[in-house]
Amino acid sequence: MRDFVLCEWPLPDVSFQNKLFETASLGNEGRRYTITKEGLLVRHASDEVPEYKAPHFTKDLELPIHGDVHLTSRWTSVSDPRLSVVVRFREGVVQWIKLEAEAGSLHDLLTRACKHLPGDYKPWGEVERQTPDAPQGWWADCSSGCRHFLVLLDAGDQAISNDWGVCINPKSHRDGLLTFEHQGCPAFEFEDADEG
Repeated sequence: MRDFVLCEWPLPDVSFQNKLFETASLGNEGRRYTITKEGLLVRHASDEVPEYKAPHFTKDLELPIHGDVHLTSRWTSVSDPRLSVVVRFREGVVQWIKLEAEAGSLHDLLTRACKHLPGDYKPWGEVERQTPDAPQGWWADCSSGCRHFLVLLDAGDQAISNDWGVCINPKSHRDGLLTFEHQGCPAFEFEDADEG
């Protein structure tokens, strides 16, 4: 489940200004955010209790984010134009917004550093994501609730991106490795699984 972001800060392509974007960089809880004209990230209050046991927020809150947020414009048909940008925040304020292809983003650096193994899901490895005999939930993305996926943090304990982490599951072929959330593995365990 993606989060939704309205961007008031100037974009590289003004035709997308004040349109809704999607992101997987902020928690994947279906929440709504705004990047204000002043460059602040605001998480909006919700009238509905979110799914996935996410906390319920009753008022808007400015978030002191420090890191990159990847945004992709929403679309209703495959012929709609798309825009993908990287927003760099430092100490809670936008430093810049660049086209993803021009950003030289942390995501690109981590992608180059990340090992791809045969046991990873396709296209990173050789494993099909879903099969009829798969245990319930084993195909889920690491960042969608695997208790063994530690999200990368910066020095201020802010998530660099929920897309990247380190697997600490001794049952996984990715144990101890930098892992992109979609690489996944059959050893996925939900956060609320018994410690057993």
